[in-house]
Amino acid sequence: MNRDLDDSPRLGPGTSFDGVLSFEGTLRVDGQLAGAVLAHAGSLVVGAGGRVNARIEVAELVLAGVLVGDVIARRRVELLPGAQLEGNVTSPRLAIADGGRIAGRCLTGAQALAAAPKSP
Repeated sequence: MNRDLDDSPRLGPGTSFDGVLSFEGTLRVDGQLAGAVLAHAGSLVVGAGGRVNARIEVAELVLAGVLVGDVIARRRVELLPGAQLEGNVTSPRLAIADGGRIAGRCLTGAQALAAAPKSP
């Protein structure tokens, strides 16, 4: 994933969104997001100041902030130092940096997505 996110859409600090959010490409959240994120081919980046309370279905998740909710990622999930995730994670690949934290169940590996709950 391209870490140069200057041209990517973002929810900046002080911005909040409540509802169902779908997008293509990469979205960065440095504000607050609640509801659901449905971007099966997209990448969600939650910055250190970002706060998300949502059900997440994306291709990739990179988390530096706080996320409360279940995550299904089709490719990978990465927790950076200081990231906090409270919820279940389903993804073929999971990386947790020193200082990242998950409170929930993790299902990883090649068969993870086959066992994932289906979207309503």
